[in-house]
Amino acid sequence: MRLKALIPILLATACVVPRNYGMGVNMQALAPGQVEAAVAGGASYSTRTNDQCCQTQLAFPVMEANVAVGMSPSWSFNLHGGPAGVEPGFRFRAKAGPVDLGLLLDTGAGLLNGEGNTVIGSLGGTLYVAGEHGTFLAVGDVVRVLFVGSANPIAEDDLVLSGGFAVPVGPVTLRPGAGFVWNALSAPVNSFPEPNVPPFVGPIWEVFAGLSISIRTSP
Repeated sequence: MRLKALIPILLATACVVPRNYGMGVNMQALAPGQVEAAVAGGASYSTRTNDQCCQTQLAFPVMEANVAVGMSPSWSFNLHGGPAGVEPGFRFRAKAGPVDLGLLLDTGAGLLNGEGNTVIGSLGGTLYVAGEHGTFLAVGDVVRVLFVGSANPIAEDDLVLSGGFAVPVGPVTLRPGAGFVWNALSAPVNSFPEPNVPPFVGPIWEVFAGLSISIRTSP
């Protein structure tokens, strides 16, 4: 089910389908049975253009959450939730000299309710690089399939670039971060439930920023 933001502020029309930005995910090692939970809040700005018009949308707050359970020092089960739904997956970690490398593989599903139903399915992979002082950089690719009412499915491919740093504060860790999403649509999107919406052929770009707060159990 879709995890809704708390009273989001939306400017212009809302034909830009929500996305999960991965806020709250990190690649630090978890011992077997150790659990880490994070909540995150932020804002996003998106725009979608074609030869007919341009749509923009500002959303605030955008809320996300993440839970990871350690299976071994090198891999963990991960469950992420955000405006586009719930995404279960696995994250893998390896040491490469002074940096940590991480790979998150996940799939997801969500439901938007409007005048019609939009079901969001996704499959993605994200590569994380973390430095010794808590800085991190992430590059990901997410394939999304949108089922809008009874119309034919719509495929999208998102490229996501994000980064930030970690600040330990007592038992919790703060992670401010920001990112960019690029999506070049290749097929008309003319089946959204909102009336009088022209077909959009892209591209879409979004920027987002937020802060996550995480805590973990003892090993």
